[in-house]
Amino acid sequence: MKNKYLFYILLYIVFHTQTIIAQDTLFVSWSPESGYLNSTIINDTEQHDVYVLEANKVYYQTNQLVVERDISIIGQYPVDDEHPATIQATSVDGNMNFTGWPQVNFELNGDGSVLKLQNLLLNGAASGGEFSLGGAVVARGTDEEIIIDRCILSNYNGLNISTLGSNTDIHFTNSVAKSSSSNQGQQFFGGLVWGGGAWMGTIDTLIIQNSSVLNMIGEAVVIYEEVKYGLIDQCTFANISLSTVWYRGQNNLTFKNNLIVNTRSHGQSVYDVNNWGVSIPGGNGVMSILTQNAPTGENQTYDHLNRNIHWHNNV
Repeated sequence: MKNKYLFYILLYIVFHTQTIIAQDTLFVSWSPESGYLNSTIINDTEQHDVYVLEANKVYYQTNQLVVERDISIIGQYPVDDEHPATIQATSVDGNMNFTGWPQVNFELNGDGSVLKLQNLLLNGAASGGEFSLGGAVVARGTDEEIIIDRCILSNYNGLNISTLGSNTDIHFTNSVAKSSSSNQGQQFFGGLVWGGGAWMGTIDTLIIQNSSVLNMIGEAVVIYEEVKYGLIDQCTFANISLSTVWYRGQNNLTFKNNLIVNTRSHGQSVYDVNNWGVSIPGGNGVMSILTQNAPTGENQTYDHLNRNIHWHNNV
C-alpha cells in the first residue's frame, strides 16, 4: 500500500513539474514578419520566463527590445547543415529605428532583471546592409544580470556588451564574439565588454570563460576602475587592434589560462599621441597595467596601492 501511495505522489510531482515547465516556456514559431519576436514577448500576457526560437531561422528586429523582467531567449539546437536561431536587425523603409546609445538588440531597464541568451547567433549587421548596431546588450538599471552562453556575436560596430547602470553582472561563456568594427574614423573605440566605473556603469561580477574574441577593433575588455569580482579564463583573443584588457582598470580581476594572438595589431597612428593615448613612454606590452589614483566616487572601493590583479598561465 505504501508503494502505491508513493507511486501516486511521484506521478503528481512529475505531472505538476511538467505543467510548470510548459507554462513557463513559449515556443516562438518563426514568422517572416519583421519585429515578430519583439511583439510576441511584449504582448505575452502570461509573461513566460523562457522563449524558444527555431533553429535555421532568422528573427528580424526593427527596434531594440526593452527588458524589464527576467527572461531567457534560447535557440533550438541546430542539426547538420543548419545555422543557429538568429536574431538580426533590419530597417524600416530603409531607416534605422533603433534608438539611444548604444543602439542594441536588447536593453535592460528593470532593476534586478535578468536576460539570458543561449544557443543563438546575434548578427549586428542589418539584413539590407544599411547599418550595423553598436552592440547586442546594454544594461541601464540597478542589479541587472546579462548571461550570454553558447552564442555567436558578430558584425557589431562598437561595444558588444556594456553597462550604463549600476552593479551589473555580466557572464559571457562558451561563446564567440567576432568581426566587430567601429564608427568611421575611430580606430580604437569598441570591444566585447565595457563598464566598471568612470563614465560607464559599474560591474559587480564579470565572468568571461571558455570563449573566443576574434577580429575586433578596440580593447577586448574595458574595466575603467574595478569589478567586485572578475574572471577571464580559458579564452582566445586574436586579431585585436588594442589589448585584451584595458591597461588602466583591471582591479579585482583574475586573467588566467588564455591564449593571446596578434593583439595591439593596429600599427602606428597619429591618434596614438594626439587623441587616444594608447601608447606610453617606453612602449606598451601585450599585457600592461598603469597606475591608478585613489578612488573618489562613492561606488569606488578598490585600494589603488593593493589592486588585486592576478595573471596566470597565459600564452
